[in-house]
Amino acid sequence: MEIVKIVAIAIVCALLCTVLKQYKPEYAIVVQLAASVFILLLVVSAMGDLINAVRELVNGSGIDTEYLTLLLKALGVAVLTQLAADACRDSGETALSNKVELAGKVTILLLCLPLVKAMIQLSAGLIKG
Repeated sequence: MEIVKIVAIAIVCALLCTVLKQYKPEYAIVVQLAASVFILLLVVSAMGDLINAVRELVNGSGIDTEYLTLLLKALGVAVLTQLAADACRDSGETALSNKVELAGKVTILLLCLPLVKAMIQLSAGLIKG
């Protein structure tokens, strides 16, 4: 049960950071980043089964695998962006976290342009009959 490990790591990290912030605030950020990376690695290792299941569904449905690739890339960008923004926000850099979130949104939009183009072409084809 990976979720039990993740929750335990998060609770221990939160308690440790609370104590460290009183004496050595600079170490609290390092501990927080280390725990975040470790949790991310646990989540990524568990995502292999999920990706395989989605791939099987896509292959069985006849949908182009390019769309699955776009979906997974967008998901990766969203997760990384959220992690970076949260780290910035936790260290007191709210303005920087907002910029990271904006960059993530723009990146996802750029990734999805081929999908939007295909949707527009399909819609135009349906309208023309």
